[in-house]
Amino acid sequence: MPKNLLKLQRPYTDAEARDNLLLYTEEGDRNPPPIFVGREEIIGELAEDISFCRSNTDRIACFTSVIAGVPSAGKTSLLSEITERFKRDMHGSRNEVAVVRMSWNDLSHEVRVASKFISSCLGVQLTARDEENLAQYIQATGSPWCAIRDNIPVEREPHVWLLLVDESQNIEGVGGGPGHNHIVSDLHTGRGSTNGLKIVTVFAGLLDTPSALYQTGLSRLRDASTIHLGGLTLDETKNLVSRWMTHEGFGLENVFSDPDIDRVSDMLAVACDCWPRHAYDYLCELGHSILDAGVTEDRIIDLDAVFNRGHDLILRYYSQRAHTADLDSYYDVIQDLAKPSIDGVFTQRELFQHAKDHYRMTDSEISKQHEWALHTGILDQADIHDRQRVRFPIPSQFIYMKAGSGKEFTDEMRDRMTSLAHVWSEPKGLEL
Repeated sequence: MPKNLLKLQRPYTDAEARDNLLLYTEEGDRNPPPIFVGREEIIGELAEDISFCRSNTDRIACFTSVIAGVPSAGKTSLLSEITERFKRDMHGSRNEVAVVRMSWNDLSHEVRVASKFISSCLGVQLTARDEENLAQYIQATGSPWCAIRDNIPVEREPHVWLLLVDESQNIEGVGGGPGHNHIVSDLHTGRGSTNGLKIVTVFAGLLDTPSALYQTGLSRLRDASTIHLGGLTLDETKNLVSRWMTHEGFGLENVFSDPDIDRVSDMLAVACDCWPRHAYDYLCELGHSILDAGVTEDRIIDLDAVFNRGHDLILRYYSQRAHTADLDSYYDVIQDLAKPSIDGVFTQRELFQHAKDHYRMTDSEISKQHEWALHTGILDQADIHDRQRVRFPIPSQFIYMKAGSGKEFTDEMRDRMTSLAHVWSEPKGLEL
């Protein structure tokens, strides 16, 4: 059989399994991932914070960390995994941890904060009447933390609260503008401000989340407490693909031979540059092909077609990001410097000078657009301690900026994948 073909070892006709796979291909990145790999060091550090917070007797016994990353780095998936992991792992230890998921805009509303904490602990959704009573209680006591503690039975109060806040780059001060947000500040200051509640808070958001939190009163944040979320490792990505190709929830047990699983895992890991969103795109296209081929007589998948469709999805993704970033001429400035670059790293000074010389942009325009490019993840600092050198945070984004949005991008991706992975080699694994 040609090496660019993949054969299903048995018919793929189970209706429930096919429905599950179809659902994944249609909206999988909006739901908790059925297979989660990597990020174990982050989860381990969080477990250590929870354990230390539980045993700490100091007045400052709350912990704050920030997970910052560009769009599609997997922040929301990580929060979903953390939620399920700690709910599951702590189930056997009574009152150990209560996990609270909260949106960024809840943190300007004391009643919502109190309601979310109480609901997560008691396992019930509070009624409108309950929230009215909470509002009156908070008005009388001046604190949502008193309302939380006084409305939970002592025997139900957890030792530690784990608070997870997504899209945290959007957090604002009280009143909808920049300035102090006393809820955020309370969470960071510790037990004295939260009426003795021990809270481990994880703020997840875009790359400028730390600066957004600083403006709301979170002033003790250290570089060490900020986790910059990047891609997966090669081994983690290969593990993700191999587990996906044998996932029971999709009914894929014994559908592919072990050598073919190893071969496709090697190919896909290199093709997606180990980037979570791109891996999902390729797996979606493989899923579509499984659904189509599984009911045919020959049960053959054309891997060339899978990868070409995957390349097209990535191309559309970058085109959409370029459109939504809305950088005007500054996007052209970035692309101009990317084309001759070897590694996709250049200085802020080079960008600013090129914008002035070739696009007649003013200093204020350049500064504003540059900050927006960092916010939207088109650019990132090459080093967290050096704002003068920038890079492209997503690996294949550099290829897109060099090759443009036409067929050249797909050709470049194919050439790069072939040169790095020898993708049509014998199914014996890669030598990278």
